[in-house]
Amino acid sequence: MGTVSHLNTKDLPYEKGAQTLNLIENPGKKFITPFYYGIVDGDHDLNTTDDRLLYLVLFDQTEPIRFALWNFIKNEAGDPDPHSPAWDWQYVIRDPEAGKRYSYRARVVVKPFKGTEQIWKEYRAWGRYLGIELPDRENRGISAIFVCQNSKQVSFVATDHFTFAANSLPGTLLMVR
Repeated sequence: MGTVSHLNTKDLPYEKGAQTLNLIENPGKKFITPFYYGIVDGDHDLNTTDDRLLYLVLFDQTEPIRFALWNFIKNEAGDPDPHSPAWDWQYVIRDPEAGKRYSYRARVVVKPFKGTEQIWKEYRAWGRYLGIELPDRENRGISAIFVCQNSKQVSFVATDHFTFAANSLPGTLLMVR
């Protein structure tokens, strides 16, 4: 997967030959709303389905936030293990000024998964709590979310020329331009 920046964020500069694992943005993937989520198997038994937990990470801004999604662990067949991804984020300050304070706020939500509308409700509640207007899916003409099941790589085209692609972990969501 790699590092994913906001739709309107310019790529970071880097020197040729530099280590760029977490630096270069994935050119085909951008996010629109400042959150990501996954569905976690609560009892770690893939045969049960009544224990799914929502893992949701929300941010208060878009441009300096970048998601870094990696899957370095391999299964017995040598393929990426869909049950062990690393979900990280970065806070990038461009042209920082000495003495100036920089910050962001984030919220992590873990609770029983009740469907995709639950995610948007949490997102809107986060914006109200912050007292700010966060980018909304309706403003972009996005009308669908897809949740992948059974660790399969699945994608489909939604409105506004964006594709929603499921990552290797069941339920992960990525908005792909």
